[in-house]
Amino acid sequence: MTRTAAYLALAACASLVAACSVTRVGYNYADTVASYMASSYLDLDAVQSEDLKPRLAQLHQWHRANELPVYAALLRSASQRAEKGITVEDVAWGLGNLRARYRRFAAKAAVDAAPVLATLGPAQLAALEHKFAENNEKFAKKFLSPDDKKRRHAQTQRMLDRFSDFAGDLTPEQEARIERFAVAHERHVALRDVQGKEHKLSDYRGKVVVINFWATWCDPCREEMPSMQRLQDKLAGKPFAILAVDYGEGAPRVNDFLKKVPVRFTVLLDRDTSAATAWKVKVLPTTLVLDSRHRIRYSVVGDLEWDSPKVEGLIRKLLPPG
Repeated sequence: MTRTAAYLALAACASLVAACSVTRVGYNYADTVASYMASSYLDLDAVQSEDLKPRLAQLHQWHRANELPVYAALLRSASQRAEKGITVEDVAWGLGNLRARYRRFAAKAAVDAAPVLATLGPAQLAALEHKFAENNEKFAKKFLSPDDKKRRHAQTQRMLDRFSDFAGDLTPEQEARIERFAVAHERHVALRDVQGKEHKLSDYRGKVVVINFWATWCDPCREEMPSMQRLQDKLAGKPFAILAVDYGEGAPRVNDFLKKVPVRFTVLLDRDTSAATAWKVKVLPTTLVLDSRHRIRYSVVGDLEWDSPKVEGLIRKLLPPG
């Protein structure tokens, strides 16, 4: 129950964050919007809804008293920085501060909502899972088209919309710059293997993909690799692939390691660790299991016996029919 409650707390936080960012509705009504969204996602009964309302009001009050002054100070600092010309360091500073504020808010929201979340029954948990699946389906249909041209257009338009939400109407020149950035970013996510061949996630369309972030100096990483190879062997011929992404090392070092621990799945090089950053990897090994539509279904921090019956069974359930 502890793990489920934590998972639901994070889900509730996501709803609350979304509610607080709906500026068109107005910050003053954020607790009302959050209450509506929580009821929509969690299918709360009357007692739970009434219990949640004052908790959201209290959270809103806390945010107004403690967080808004911090945001105001950050905006003043951002304006001062912008007057001197925005640098890469300024962008990193802004993102770092926003993430810190989000983490603080999420922690507070989880604590405040936990007493209500702990009362959720099996039917409500099922309703939440259904809502997430429904949202994933809508997102995939709109933004993850199998047609590369349509997918790029949809994702670029989404980026333009996000910039417009924050900055207002964009000039044609600004839109063109953002479109060029979106195209460059898509190329940036490609990695090369130890032979120099380029690989993109889209190359594995229709396959379940295990993305494992590792390094030669990481003992748990080395220990789990043989079980990964055994899993790959068990699923030979299936729409399944393992991509082992080395963290920040060069081809000579990785090739030396592979001579001692030979594997037949694909090993990629993330020399500047940009892929690890994009996937929010903080610890090695970290492994992400993507379904055939490349949605993250499982995330594992630490080593695992990948060919165990339980793990193999979970992955087989993700394989597309046929």
